[in-house]
Amino acid sequence: MNQRLQLMNHSKERRVKHYLLVLFIENISLALVYPAVPEAIFAISKTRSDAIAYSTIDLFIFPLAYIFGSVYAAWKLDKDGRRSLLLSSIGINALGLSLMLQPIFNIQILIARTLSGAGQAYTSVLQANVSDITSPESRPRYFGLINATIACSFITGLLLAGLLTWKFDNFRILFKLSFVSSLIGLTYAFVFCPETYRPAISQSEQSRETSKISFTSAFGSRFNEAKLFFNGSNKAGFWMLFCCNLSNFGIFAFWTLYSKSRFDWTVTQISGSLLLMAVTAAVSQSLVLPFCLKNIGERKLFSVAIGSSIGYLVLLAFCTNGFIFALLPLLNVIGFTSTSLLQGKLSEQTPPDSQGLLTSTFGLLTGAGTMLSVVLSGCLTWLISLQPSYGRSLEGLPFLVLAILLGVGWFSAGRSIQFER
Repeated sequence: MNQRLQLMNHSKERRVKHYLLVLFIENISLALVYPAVPEAIFAISKTRSDAIAYSTIDLFIFPLAYIFGSVYAAWKLDKDGRRSLLLSSIGINALGLSLMLQPIFNIQILIARTLSGAGQAYTSVLQANVSDITSPESRPRYFGLINATIACSFITGLLLAGLLTWKFDNFRILFKLSFVSSLIGLTYAFVFCPETYRPAISQSEQSRETSKISFTSAFGSRFNEAKLFFNGSNKAGFWMLFCCNLSNFGIFAFWTLYSKSRFDWTVTQISGSLLLMAVTAAVSQSLVLPFCLKNIGERKLFSVAIGSSIGYLVLLAFCTNGFIFALLPLLNVIGFTSTSLLQGKLSEQTPPDSQGLLTSTFGLLTGAGTMLSVVLSGCLTWLISLQPSYGRSLEGLPFLVLAILLGVGWFSAGRSIQFER
């Protein structure tokens, strides 16, 4: 019986590749526009301060829309299944990218980024898909593969962005290719990604029930379920995950604005530096994470990862050489494992019928951490740009603030997380 069960689980886990491929294709579309958006804003804006202000709004509004998308996913995922939400979120992302095909006004860019941010709910859905078809004990490894897939997609997208802008000297081609990539992902998901979770209540009955109540009421009930996570033994893990997202995802989002503002990098240079960061993250998730889990254990790995991230942020703050700045992500190869480690541990401790809520919570925390990071960093950068007399000496201040916040998270919650060894 146990052997039969293992064979069934193995058969299910073989389908993971389809969901990872959709994630890979869709995130290529996201990576392609990352270095091009600040270039478009700086080209449209009249002054440098205006460009920094609009770029900060963009960096704020994208994760904010991501949060709203994750909230909606939390309401729907465990109630109506995964497939319809997966296809609709990818479609919204493609709609947003279509508005970027010919950017003329900054407001147009912000509307497009809002739609694209809301469409990023597909990440939470795909995480839930993978949780549905994998065993609890294997989820830390599979969440590592998910984050490695994200890193590899950014490697591919940023490599294409750098090569195309170097070859054609036109950043607008990236918006067109991004839109095409999203349509390809939508088509592949429609053909190869079936439903992986059947709610206890039938779809028609669920529709009748949900039609009687508002979204606010339904989500209020969902929020009561979510409080079981935050008030239970996972509370420290969620708080620490939020703090890790401040550094891991926040820095990535802020990188484009900072490198453009401080070093005046081109799209090709920004793409190259982000490419190196993505390669480091991919190596971290696919090679360093499983090696360290096997040899030093979860607890020691997590402690080293947090210490590495704090040191990395401090070095970024004081670096004044653009070339050295671009190479610094190599030093954080262990630090990038913290997010996957926490996600896998939380998923392992969560029952199957709440995996959708859990992965939506991951998305909410990613959006919230990224948003807080870019708001703090972007506002500080904007304020510093208004005082050119001492601005250069303070431009690294946002990284120091993020290092302090990560340290506070570690001392307040990180040491109380229950790792196996």
